[in-house]
Amino acid sequence: MTVLASLFAAHAFAAEGVTTGPNGEKPVPAASLTLTAAQEQQIKDGKFTAALVWHEMSEYTNAVNAGARDEFKRLGIEVVAQTDAGFDAARQKADVETVMAKKPSIILSLPVDPATAASVYD
Repeated sequence: MTVLASLFAAHAFAAEGVTTGPNGEKPVPAASLTLTAAQEQQIKDGKFTAALVWHEMSEYTNAVNAGARDEFKRLGIEVVAQTDAGFDAARQKADVETVMAKKPSIILSLPVDPATAASVYD
């Protein structure tokens, strides 16, 4: 699960210019990340959930969203929420707070504003 979380974290903080995972992991190309069959099974058995907290819905975000949903489905991860902040930092903060009440295992997000994101994801 760490590989998957690190990949998503790298995307989450890209807008801030910080390219490290939540535990200081160094970034690597997404194409170089692979899961073993045992890791995939562990994820499938974990009954994990995900929330997609987007800054806006654009062609790029729609593509990321579709890819994430496909991968989550393949791994048996249930998507429990999806939001669109309309590029409004305050709205995205509220979206994150609402989504956190669902206690997802993973939050995949592209922050509108790094400072607001840092305060709400902390």
